[in-house]
Amino acid sequence: MSLSASELSWASYEKWQESARLNKYNLYEIPTVVTLFETFLNDIKYPRCIKDTKFIDLVSLHENKKVAQWIFADDGARYTHWVSHLKDDQLEDNDPYELEHYRHILLHCWDFHRHSSSNEAELRMGTDSLISSAFALRLKGKHHLRAERDLFLPAPPWTAKADVIMSMVLPFDWVQFLMDLQNPVFSSEANWEPNRVVTFAVEAKSKDRVSASRQLAMYLCSAQHQRRALGFEDGPLFGATVVGSILTIYISTWGNDKVDVAPGMPNFKLDNVSGFIKCYMFLCRVADHSANEVENMIRKWGTKGGKEDIKQRNRDATRSPWRLQSKPEVLRTSRKRRHPSDDRSLGDSGSREMEDGVEDEPALNAAHSLVRANLRALEEYDKSHMNLVGLPPSKDIRSWARNSSGGGVDAS
Repeated sequence: MSLSASELSWASYEKWQESARLNKYNLYEIPTVVTLFETFLNDIKYPRCIKDTKFIDLVSLHENKKVAQWIFADDGARYTHWVSHLKDDQLEDNDPYELEHYRHILLHCWDFHRHSSSNEAELRMGTDSLISSAFALRLKGKHHLRAERDLFLPAPPWTAKADVIMSMVLPFDWVQFLMDLQNPVFSSEANWEPNRVVTFAVEAKSKDRVSASRQLAMYLCSAQHQRRALGFEDGPLFGATVVGSILTIYISTWGNDKVDVAPGMPNFKLDNVSGFIKCYMFLCRVADHSANEVENMIRKWGTKGGKEDIKQRNRDATRSPWRLQSKPEVLRTSRKRRHPSDDRSLGDSGSREMEDGVEDEPALNAAHSLVRANLRALEEYDKSHMNLVGLPPSKDIRSWARNSSGGGVDAS
């Protein structure tokens, strides 16, 4: 039976696992230590402005303006204690991530996360503001935020609606070449516009960690397929879930012709102002790293040999498309659905059940035929891509870490 991405995110483990198998991705539950993330954290230096009286007073102002301020009455004191214990080698005179300039915006974001655990709308507002500040709004931000976007998948449910994706624009002459190929494989989004490449994805939930991680895995799967079609070398692509006040960073890589997705460490507590600031600066580093990879590809496009290599990879991708041209319409005659409440405990499978009615069989069989044909084409493309870039398939995400020269993942 055909379920939507949202339904699959809280369906039984068996139903969700079958969809993951068809779409060729794995989601690991055990957190992994990402060397690159550790480097980002260890290299963080805070601007000295965070110790200024006006910054501390601003934290106190935000602390005291909420109705439930008694819950957070010690936030100002905790912040003062934190900044007073920062060592001199953790501080710098420069402010590369414009913390002082964006202090009002960032502290408003923090306000949302202090009391957003029971209000998903406010949680999403705070999350969007945090991500856009780190990736797009600051002077050196090179990404563009796009909200509520349908991303294509190789197999049912065909598309998944992402809360937030970050993307970067490709050069005009490259886009023109892709448009002339008249194939949708160069776009993760459900449209055919190949002018953007996905660089980061986010899913925010008030309480359901399992659902959030499943949704994010679909977004990263889609984005990794887009990058292959565009001719990027197989490499890590990052995303994040925000569940309540906890932000968890995720890493996705190719392994054994599947997209492996795993949570990284550490988590960030966004309801704590020091944790929020640290998370913002960490995300700025992730944003710069992701932008660097795209810019390297654009520079390659700017060389004669590089452009011809990319064009050949693009042509190869059109011969074995990873996605359909459009989402097939599967008619549903009835569906009885029960979405679980947030306080319902998870079963042994770590997921929740739902009930489905009867679906239109001819439409369903046609959709499954499309799945089989699409997967055969995708398998052939994966093999040709591996031969093209000269990379042997990895066993899983941890194998990628051992073979990677740029910092990777170890089992925690």
